[in-house]
Amino acid sequence: MEKLVLHWLQLEQQANAIEQKWREQKPVLQQQVELLQREKQQLQQLLNQDLSSQDDVTHQRELLIAQQELLEKNQSSLQSALEKNHLQLTSLQEQFPPPLQEKWQADLLAYADAASNNEKLELQLAMFNSAANFNRRIAVHKARMWFDGEEREVNQFFLGVAFGYYVTVDGAYWGKGYSRFDGWTWQSQPTSISPETLLSVLAMLDNPRSANWVQLPIDTKALQEYGGVN
Repeated sequence: MEKLVLHWLQLEQQANAIEQKWREQKPVLQQQVELLQREKQQLQQLLNQDLSSQDDVTHQRELLIAQQELLEKNQSSLQSALEKNHLQLTSLQEQFPPPLQEKWQADLLAYADAASNNEKLELQLAMFNSAANFNRRIAVHKARMWFDGEEREVNQFFLGVAFGYYVTVDGAYWGKGYSRFDGWTWQSQPTSISPETLLSVLAMLDNPRSANWVQLPIDTKALQEYGGVN
């Protein structure tokens, strides 16, 4: 669990660093764009007036080129950071619980369609935030899973991004899951927990006033063996 906390602290620190970098660069880039627009207007005015002084036109052109080079340099640095983060986000997605996987899949599709670096940065920050929020709470989710050739509805709940459980309404099928480097894994019918316990937890989550102490098995050995979000 300490590894899990440390991992997310690192992710949040990275997200904060990216956000801070963008906040620092954004006014500079905006100022550069405004300067470019003013330089273009001034140059156009000079050209329209057909001034005889070629030196003025040359000076304006040199300023315009310098501003453009600085803008391209900053954009290149931001683009490199976005590409690096995108690879990390894509790798993390499959290790997350299924509900968060679905959320991130939609975000990654939106990222692919994003037209500007500003949009891409906002989407990446939103993805980091959604994972951090998921990790701070007990998330309850309804899903459909296959058992013995039959599709059944199950209730799932997740303890952050590393552990989860499921059970059918009648308690006939149940299981637990955890994050691994090669993806999220479900273990069916574990003897370490009963369906009655899982149904009891779900009832308490649905009605907190009836809450009581319940012990849930957390297989930290398996998590350490296979890695994943830790």
